[in-house]
Amino acid sequence: MVVLDGLGYADMKYLWDEICRFDSSKRLTLSQADVAFAPLPTITECAKPALLKGVRPSLADAQPDLGRVLTKDEQVKQALAEAVAGDLIIWKDPEPDRTYHNSSCKEVALKNARGILGGFAHRLTELVLRVPAEKPLQIVVTTDHGRLMAESSRLHALPEGALSRQRAALGDFGLRESLEIRDDVAYLHRSAYGLPKDCAVLLSGDAFVTQDGRQGVDAYPHGGIFPEEVLIPWWVIERDCRADHPGVQLLGKGVAGRSGRFRLRIQNPNPIPLEAESLNVVSPQVLAFSVQSAIPPMDMVEWELEMPTWPTSRELEQFVVRLFYRLPDQRLAEVDAEVHLEVEEMYQQGDNPLEDLL
Repeated sequence: MVVLDGLGYADMKYLWDEICRFDSSKRLTLSQADVAFAPLPTITECAKPALLKGVRPSLADAQPDLGRVLTKDEQVKQALAEAVAGDLIIWKDPEPDRTYHNSSCKEVALKNARGILGGFAHRLTELVLRVPAEKPLQIVVTTDHGRLMAESSRLHALPEGALSRQRAALGDFGLRESLEIRDDVAYLHRSAYGLPKDCAVLLSGDAFVTQDGRQGVDAYPHGGIFPEEVLIPWWVIERDCRADHPGVQLLGKGVAGRSGRFRLRIQNPNPIPLEAESLNVVSPQVLAFSVQSAIPPMDMVEWELEMPTWPTSRELEQFVVRLFYRLPDQRLAEVDAEVHLEVEEMYQQGDNPLEDLL
């Protein structure tokens, strides 16, 4: 499990693109591109221990890590070499959060963070591809919190006795309710949210002033409850798992020249989910059917669709139908469908109604 500090969802997509660029042999496949909910508040000191130990933040101090937590490339390399099936190795890195915090403005922060992510993608790809092929390996990439994808002005004074954490503040606020909202600040009771201290989070896009009262602007801050801070990536990467095209079939019977209904059957032979997008008839007619739906791993789905004009036998001989679908990393792929349509025709060209009289 790779835990990158403050890796927002957009950062995860960029990281995967970089991994694909360095994986020249195409041995890595994205099998899952989900989102998870980070603990509140979305700050490292609360969220990361909860992630590494699998418990609420208030219980993290008394719990062991879920796996062996390492920070250096050589340590991870050695651990993978010694690992056996079932071992969990956690590679923890302070980036890209550190780079975002150390940058002077939004443009510089994003540029520097992308550089850091590109370098890490190279290191990660090299490391996992060196693990012997006979050793089963699955890589989960996630983070402790996301971040606001914008600048945030430090406009809010800290509650008395609180510790400033950009868009959050920690302290003892004497709360009586699990949630108390005062103006644009939400106060979260430690017991209700499983926190070591009470927490204040901003409901606006602003941030708290620093501990010494400085105002100014934070680039890509976190600590609040905006979706990009709370929804974090949970991506699973498989090694040497080839994705085959799904099997696609069109089945049905209709009368030539009239509207008719047919069944679309899609079979996914892969251990990863696929996303059907559209079914296109490219010859001799030009038709498009929206079939946006998930196709679970090793499963089959069917739809009933309507053909505006059922083809003739001759047209059916020229039928070319393609399914467009997406892999978990959102790459678009296409595959030709097998056409098993039947036609009822009152008249077929070449028939001679007087033939029996000769």
